[in-house]
Amino acid sequence: MIIPSELGYGSRGAGNGAIPGGATLYFVATLEAVTRKTQEAPQKDSKGKDVKENGKCKDLKLVKKGDKVTMSSRVSLLSANVNGRIVPGTTIDTSTDTIKVGDKQVIKGWDDGVVGACQGEERRIVVGPNLAWGERGVQGVVPAN
Repeated sequence: MIIPSELGYGSRGAGNGAIPGGATLYFVATLEAVTRKTQEAPQKDSKGKDVKENGKCKDLKLVKKGDKVTMSSRVSLLSANVNGRIVPGTTIDTSTDTIKVGDKQVIKGWDDGVVGACQGEERRIVVGPNLAWGERGVQGVVPAN
């Protein structure tokens, strides 16, 4: 990314002179994960109780770090780019699990990706190797990186 001075630190600079005034900033960034809502949460849960209030997820129904949640998932390796879209490749796991969010029971990208979800909402969580299994992979299932 190239950030011109007027959108960065301007004439004042930053870092006690490390970034001089008027400097154009150059960043090389790696996007580690994307969490995208694919289906809104329903207005009511399976028991008929309200999930939303005034169009927003009720705080009680919003996933936070430390919550115990049960979720169904399909985990796929991303392997194809079709017309500029990344599509799921080989499915490596389909399961329903109960976890404590933030307790390192799942990969970090998954822990981070469920925070802020509303009960019944569907999300697509796409993570890079640094937030998944990294260099170690999962023997016979997920290659390194």
